[in-house]
Amino acid sequence: MGKKVVNWMDSYLPPVLYAILIFLLSSRSFQSMNLSHGLDKMIHLSLYSGFSYLVLRALRRTHQTRQANLLSVMIVFLYGITDEFHQSFVPGRNFEVLDMIFDGLGGVLAVMVCSVADRYRWPIWF
Repeated sequence: MGKKVVNWMDSYLPPVLYAILIFLLSSRSFQSMNLSHGLDKMIHLSLYSGFSYLVLRALRRTHQTRQANLLSVMIVFLYGITDEFHQSFVPGRNFEVLDMIFDGLGGVLAVMVCSVADRYRWPIWF
């Protein structure tokens, strides 16, 4: 494999696989779990924070930091919208605006944590 392909796979394969994982999880009905409203939102926040970290990691290799930060939040928020739309077709699931908000907040949270880590030179990038 060429170096460009390996670099692309190293950068973009993790967020693509993570997006697929989110899609698969949102394709399932979790009615029997009876998650509390707050726990459900924290799961959204956590999942999308992880997704944003991986997207940000990929984008920072080819974009300036500010541009990568903004693009990461936008990509994560837009993916959250499409995921909620997808859930509206899954039996036992529905479209929730509040879930989209927590998906977007997860994106913002990851960018904020990564920015603080960069400022203090904490080694968070792998």
